[in-house]
Amino acid sequence: MLNELRASETRIKFLFQAVPSALANPASKIYNVNFSDDGILGLRYSQNMPPQGTGEDGYQFQDTVGWVVGRQSFRIGADVESHSGN
Repeated sequence: MLNELRASETRIKFLFQAVPSALANPASKIYNVNFSDDGILGLRYSQNMPPQGTGEDGYQFQDTVGWVVGRQSFRIGADVESHSGN
């Protein structure tokens, strides 16, 4: 009989930084003027701005049991993952 247990952790951070050539473009610093359905004027940041950064933490656990009985072999296991953003 053999029991195999594995655990792993993954941490990823995405910053989405704009490159200097994109920031040098004057269009990256202008505002958008929007009208809502009821006619109210709104002033918002330009759509050319880069998105904000995000991150993700992931955890994974795997367990497998193998059992050999004569000429037969049996194997059973489970795989559990958990992800959370920050």
